[in-house]
Amino acid sequence: MQGGEFVETKKRVKLTIFDQAIHLRCTSPDEMHSLAREVERRMAEFATQDDCISVTQLAILAALSLAKETMDTRHALASLEHRLTMLQARGDAPSNY
Repeated sequence: MQGGEFVETKKRVKLTIFDQAIHLRCTSPDEMHSLAREVERRMAEFATQDDCISVTQLAILAALSLAKETMDTRHALASLEHRLTMLQARGDAPSNY
């Protein structure tokens, strides 16, 4: 390590989602627990729609749901960035954004 460098220490964390445990190393255990709660919430939401669905299928549905939300957010951000660029080009928006 050179002068002034900061290395984040990874901590061990155990997550349990739908009675399935996984051990990970991460820099932010609190954030990881929060993410796990969101995955479990989505899995539970899908489980109420079909009580014969497997845990693996629930996990896939939760992953697809999160991926869709991420993709929609990225598209919305790109659209806003494009609009801001157009406004800046016309002089209708501050250039410090």
